[in-house]
Amino acid sequence: FAGGQMSLTIMTSAAVYIAERILQGSLEDVPKLLGPFLLTAIPTFVFVPRITARFGWEKTALWATVALGICYAGTGLLGRALVGTPITTAMLVFACAGPGAAFVLGLEGEAIARSAERSEHRSTSIYFGVYNFVVKALNGVALFITGLLAEQGSVTAIRAMPILAGGLCVSGVGFYLLARPRSRALTPS
Repeated sequence: FAGGQMSLTIMTSAAVYIAERILQGSLEDVPKLLGPFLLTAIPTFVFVPRITARFGWEKTALWATVALGICYAGTGLLGRALVGTPITTAMLVFACAGPGAAFVLGLEGEAIARSAERSEHRSTSIYFGVYNFVVKALNGVALFITGLLAEQGSVTAIRAMPILAGGLCVSGVGFYLLARPRSRALTPS
C-alpha cells in the first residue's frame, strides 16, 4: 500500500510535467488528465466491497496494485496520438488508472484492520498510526524524487516519473509477497 501511495503522489505531481513537456500543452491541460482519473476512480469505490467479498482483500489489493502499476508505467509512453489527439490518448490512459487507485485506496483500511486482528495486542490504532507515519515519510521521498527528475527538465526524466510510479506499485507487491506470513495462503476473507 505504501508503494501505491507513493505512486499516486508521483503521478499527481507528474501530471503537470506530462501535460506541459510530453503533451506540449499547458497548465490548463492538467485537469484534462486528472479529471478522467477521478471520474473512473470515484464510481469504482462502489465495487470494492463486492469484489473484495468474492476474492478477499489480499488478492484484490495485489491485482489492483499490479494493474495500477502497469497503467502508470504506460503513461511514460505518452506523447503519441493513438486515439484522437495526444491529450485524448493521455486522458484515456489516466482514466484506466482510476479503478486501480480506487481499489488500492479502498482496501487500505481493511488491510490494516485485518492485520491488527491477527496481532497479539489487536491495537488497530497503532497499526493505523504506524502505517500513516510510514506513508507520510515515503510520500516525502516520492516528492523528493519527482523534484529531482523535474529539475532535470528533459523529456526522458519526465517519462521516468510514471515509469517509476509503476515500478513502485509492482515492487510494493513483491515486498509484500516476501514479507507476509508464510503460514497462510491468499484466501478470501
